[in-house]
Amino acid sequence: MVSKADVERAKELKAAGWTFRKIGKELGISDRAIAYALKREKRYELSEDEKSACDRFAEELLGGAR
Repeated sequence: MVSKADVERAKELKAAGWTFRKIGKELGISDRAIAYALKREKRYELSEDEKSACDRFAEELLGGAR
């Protein structure tokens, strides 16, 4: 299992152009585990539109902005 800290670091390295193999060697985790963890993480990320919709919905539930 890849820790949350490793996933965050892997995301940074991937954004910097590193390959899964290089990230895996850096973190001491297999490249397949890195690829799977990042794919799983991305699946649960919200788009900016989805985040805005959630914020609006929360404000409605709470009776306006705080």
